[in-house]
Amino acid sequence: MVPIFRPSSPCALSPSEAKLQAERTCAWLGACESPIGSQQFSACVTRALRVFNCSIEPGQLAKGKTLDIWSCLTTVTDCDDVRRCLIGDRTEVCLESSTYLNCSRTSPGVRIGCRDKLIAFEDCAAWGQTCVAHEGRNDAECGGSTSESACTEGCIGGIALRACVSNGASTRDEGFDCSLRGDGRCENGGCTGPGVACSEGASVTCTYDEASLCFAGHQQTIQCGALGMKCQEGALARAWDPASACVGQSACTGDRCSGATLTSCSSAVERSVNCAAVSLGNCEIVTTVEGPRAACQKP
Repeated sequence: MVPIFRPSSPCALSPSEAKLQAERTCAWLGACESPIGSQQFSACVTRALRVFNCSIEPGQLAKGKTLDIWSCLTTVTDCDDVRRCLIGDRTEVCLESSTYLNCSRTSPGVRIGCRDKLIAFEDCAAWGQTCVAHEGRNDAECGGSTSESACTEGCIGGIALRACVSNGASTRDEGFDCSLRGDGRCENGGCTGPGVACSEGASVTCTYDEASLCFAGHQQTIQCGALGMKCQEGALARAWDPASACVGQSACTGDRCSGATLTSCSSAVERSVNCAAVSLGNCEIVTTVEGPRAACQKP
């Protein structure tokens, strides 16, 4: 039995225990809610490992509500438990039968996906973010600030970090809520950490699969190998995210199922889980508001 992760002792798990916890909780999120957003299995495990394994990114350790969500998810035994971890006792319904993404009206920071009046929840705080719904757009994403104005990069109020990424005809905020990670502050275009102060630019150096860099004024390291990734020297792929020093190496594309085995691909990282081993039903390809993705069936 893997020990239950608790906010009071977030670094108590061994690397192998952290991996098992990440796989189990991400499989349950996809099965009980939907593999939307970062709940897609491979993307979810990459992010969950950064919470459960404190040696991976010690300069950006999760805190506050992020820890509370993951601690709650390690204890679930049915889908009602999963929903309570994300939205508590609140309720919400889809407003219409069309397919759309939006921010919850009743649960701040939670992203909802509606398809044929079926509702799914994604709590952005699990990823150290909040729900962003830009003015005039009937969609939403997890990002750094709840502001509905046009995306403007940088720190807001010393806490929110907005990072504007162009995606075709629109611009998305992919930043962080810095109160949920590191030292809880936003400075110099990043969430600060407890490392030694430094002044050189955010250029990555690699020692095998460990990345080192000066980020937001503090020295930081990331264990890319523990994420199943490789360290990449030079400029960060995403200047606001030190973990972007790690890159996937797989040629995988999309998700697939084979009986109880779920195989998922995100950011060139392929991950698998046996659904039966985590007390869930066989894998199936489900249609989400963001396209087809693999998920275990509900228990």
